[in-house]
Amino acid sequence: MTELTRKLQFSLEIDGDWPPISSEAVWCDLVGASFQLRNAPFFIKGLAVNDIFEAEPDPVNGHIFEFQVTEPSDHSLIWILNNTQVDADPILAQLRDIGCSTEGLQRFSLYAVDVPPHVPDQELNTLLDTAESTGLDLAFPVWRRS
Repeated sequence: MTELTRKLQFSLEIDGDWPPISSEAVWCDLVGASFQLRNAPFFIKGLAVNDIFEAEPDPVNGHIFEFQVTEPSDHSLIWILNNTQVDADPILAQLRDIGCSTEGLQRFSLYAVDVPPHVPDQELNTLLDTAESTGLDLAFPVWRRS
């Protein structure tokens, strides 16, 4: 991390009981007057790794309430929710083997998967089909694959 890297706190809009938290902190680099996301978020819709975005932290609590992606990256974001308590580790390991990065929030059985552009489509699709067939729930908050 450099002195230009910092955590930004995003305020989350809760719908019913989801997400189960009211804000999420993510690592970002300062790029001029903008920010570049450095890790896959668990609850922030519309933002993927390496996206450059503009945001104005709230002067009172420092939270980000709105942001605008100005330079989208070629990365996609997948959320995996393990509602059935199956062993997700093999799927996550295979996703890492093909070039994705994964992060987990064990207390919510939730995983964020960063999908860089070089990940092979066929291998990714096969793993996602396997994940769904084992009972894992998938969401695609940022999908930039063709």
